[in-house]
Amino acid sequence: MPAASGVDAEALRAAAQDADSGGGPAFPMWVLPVKKLLELDEIITHEALQAQGSLVRWEPGMQTLFVSHTWLRHNHPDGVNKEKLTLMKRLLGDIVAGTARDIDPQWALSLQKGGKKIRIKAKDLAGLRDGYVWLDLASIPQMDKKSQPLAIASIPQYIGLSNFFMVLSGPWTHENGELRGILAWSKRGWCRLEQLANYLSATPKPVLVVQSATMIEAHHPVGWISCPSWRLSVGNANFTVDEDRRTLGPVIVQMIQRRQALALEHGDLVFYRLLKALTNPLLHGTGIDVPNEATVDDWLVAMRFASATDKDESMSALHYAVFGGRQDIAEALLARGADVNATTTTDLLDKISWVDKKFGVLHLALLSRNQPRMIQMLLEHGANARQPAGLMGSNSAMVANLFTMYDASEVGDDGEWNVDVLVRHDPGLIDLKQPIFHIQPLAGGNCFGHKAYLEHVLKCYPERCRYELGRIDGVGATWLTHHMVYTADPEYMRLLFDAGLDVALVGPPERPYRIVSSLFLLLAKLQSRPSNAVFHFAVMRSDRTPPYLHIASMYAQLGALDLLLAMPGVDVNWRNFLKMTPLHLAARNGHDLIVDRLLAAGADLTLKDRWGRTPAAWARRMGYATLVGKLTPAAAAVTAARGGGNDVVRV
Repeated sequence: MPAASGVDAEALRAAAQDADSGGGPAFPMWVLPVKKLLELDEIITHEALQAQGSLVRWEPGMQTLFVSHTWLRHNHPDGVNKEKLTLMKRLLGDIVAGTARDIDPQWALSLQKGGKKIRIKAKDLAGLRDGYVWLDLASIPQMDKKSQPLAIASIPQYIGLSNFFMVLSGPWTHENGELRGILAWSKRGWCRLEQLANYLSATPKPVLVVQSATMIEAHHPVGWISCPSWRLSVGNANFTVDEDRRTLGPVIVQMIQRRQALALEHGDLVFYRLLKALTNPLLHGTGIDVPNEATVDDWLVAMRFASATDKDESMSALHYAVFGGRQDIAEALLARGADVNATTTTDLLDKISWVDKKFGVLHLALLSRNQPRMIQMLLEHGANARQPAGLMGSNSAMVANLFTMYDASEVGDDGEWNVDVLVRHDPGLIDLKQPIFHIQPLAGGNCFGHKAYLEHVLKCYPERCRYELGRIDGVGATWLTHHMVYTADPEYMRLLFDAGLDVALVGPPERPYRIVSSLFLLLAKLQSRPSNAVFHFAVMRSDRTPPYLHIASMYAQLGALDLLLAMPGVDVNWRNFLKMTPLHLAARNGHDLIVDRLLAAGADLTLKDRWGRTPAAWARRMGYATLVGKLTPAAAAVTAARGGGNDVVRV
């Protein structure tokens, strides 16, 4: 966003109305040619680029990349070391040179039905060779306060006109010391607005999360897997200027209404109904509410259902009622004969994260928000708390732990959570493991958990938590492992350690997962550059040493890494099943700052993995010349100091 935060509310609202009139953006979409960006020595302002004649006014047919990111300085988006420009130049340089590779789905999404749909092939990126980039500092006027709100209000249109949506989120820190990785991006209000705009776009694009030139993951248009647009509101996010959250309310209303109209035009009643149900949840925190239908009959008409027992190609009317948090409507539907145990008939993974076929009404109510009174009502009407969900047979207790409060506003006055209602109804649920890999509800389901929720379960279920904190499950994972492979919130991690989780706890997986990981290991050996899923499962196998440093190093989790390195009992040279150290993974993925942290902590540069490669060899293999230049002489010096000869490595 522009350096001057706190845009004029009235100007922004007027501009949004202009943009919504059907005549296109309220301000022209100015983009920077990719080849011009490659010539830059630093990212400069819109005005400076206009003076150079470098910006181009967007026209139909121009392949465009929209870049979403957080700023690293108060008055500039990039750091003093130009980390963002360096990353963009490497990424776009590979595309121009024709050496870019396919962008694979995030590892978990690649295993789901529909994961292949979000894979971006290298040939599809080729259009950016002569393409353009939208970047806030370059594309939004910074000094012209009359034009600035027009451009900001047009961001949803800009995203709709772009061909690619990229989140630039390396392991960086702001000049004030705050972390600025993907987790921080997900908590910023303006970033959530951009992600929501993509989700509501007429042409939603996969969300490309870029942490390095080779560590790029594709996520469904619904958003980053740990921060889906349907689940987290813009108004409850972090803003530098608090008034911005209220200013954006009318903009979001217009985005929703525009997309609803388009859904009806295209005959997409499923998405229309989802947006009707989501309207007020998406507006939460903005100070705006859209009036709800007063009666069940009015609601059925608005949702275009004929009766309480009606359903569409994907879900029942009752599913939509609980998804939107309308307990009054849900009760009325049940009174008219709605099936409390109805399940989805198609997967909705591109619209609602994790919702696939055979997802029950209770499951959706649990997933969508913290609404214990709704859960109690459904159970009283006969909802089957042990009904398997589509998530590999997961039960309601695991679903209740999945998306547990990113936004503090979800904590009720009584401090009760969905899981409390479930356990009170059926105490045995908390012991019910996922059937294939025997993953526990609290530990395995808390992948996306928030600190406040963890504090709650530690307080209310101390004995159960002590058991799960000391357990290795069927995939060889601990409570912390499940959290880190998705979210890695340092505050959450610190709470787990304070609660007694042993940082050195490790153990082998059960036989089914050993077979799975062996298959992925074979694939990793056969492929020159394994996909995200293949490499993830191959390297995360950790029978003898904890995987935490490896996860933090592979996925550029700087805050998690710093926390772990400061703990007693942590060995920076821990080696996994493939004899890879954290430094191997950081070098392979081009995470310069992670490499520096590991070296400062005493990481050994000379250790070779199962393939006979050192960290320098991995950096060379993946094309990170700067890292090769840093690691190779340092490794040679270490080898010489030990009295060894030349360290010949496999490349």
